[in-house]
Amino acid sequence: MTDDPPPDAGDNANDQAIAELRLALTGQADLPGTLRAIFLRDLALWLALFAVAARMRFAGDAAERELAAFIARAAAECDEAGVLMPPHDAEILVRSMLGPVDIGDFDPAHFDLLEGMNSLLAILLREWRPAGADLDELLTRTASLCARSRAVLPGMALLDKLTHVLAADTVPEEVEPELEAALEADGELSDFDSGLPFGEVMARYLRRTHQGAIETAARLRDEGDIAGAMAMYREVTDYGETDLVPQAAYELGRLMVQAGDPAGAKAPLTRAADSGDPQWSIPASVHLGVALEMVGDAEASRAVFERVGASGDATWGPEASL
Repeated sequence: MTDDPPPDAGDNANDQAIAELRLALTGQADLPGTLRAIFLRDLALWLALFAVAARMRFAGDAAERELAAFIARAAAECDEAGVLMPPHDAEILVRSMLGPVDIGDFDPAHFDLLEGMNSLLAILLREWRPAGADLDELLTRTASLCARSRAVLPGMALLDKLTHVLAADTVPEEVEPELEAALEADGELSDFDSGLPFGEVMARYLRRTHQGAIETAARLRDEGDIAGAMAMYREVTDYGETDLVPQAAYELGRLMVQAGDPAGAKAPLTRAADSGDPQWSIPASVHLGVALEMVGDAEASRAVFERVGASGDATWGPEASL
């Protein structure tokens, strides 16, 4: 028998934060204060909580109507409390937690970054009041998403160190060299010092994030962790739009077919096939045809293979025509 490895300090801190959240969400601690403290020391966990809470709360047929009403109420409440959070920016922030969104002229300079964002999440959780199984699911999914995010978000460890700068308005002396290196031309956070419009900065950062997720997914796949790999590919397909989404959708669908879920694989494979991406569209179509055949839709499968055969693709066209 071998000794278990010592617990990771990050895991312990994560467990502590999850326990603090449970107390706050069950009325045993101050919710806004708890959220603010977590924002300042563990940005990845705070963002994961916001994303999971929004996705759970605004699900179902009535989601769009409920979401619009919530954004209006939350922005009005922020205004009454003297917290700068315009409705336009509030809407983009909340919708960005749910999936791809056009951020347009969104810029953190328009609102109170710390208090505004924290107020939105606090209001969401206060109105929703998750309890029982919903609370357990919220905290479990938050911890899982946080772990995945830490593995792929560029500069996340440094950002965790810097979030309290929002309150102190100064960069700790011991962090300055690390920050300077991250902002250099080839650094993890270089886009934030590029002078580009905020929308372009975030588009570049999102692509870096997607690239990291795809690389991590490939490693997990090669190590035999198929579930972990599929979760990473979903981080790309479910959040944001970059030129890497067709690749992630193809890889996710391919793994789902191999794992015996051809029905589930149809959506990501269709997305990749319809993307028109010169590298991933045709192979995704081939695997989509296989998935359709596996679920018994021979007519749709034949139509897909006919399109591949007529595509003129030198690699897949002849095979699909057989």
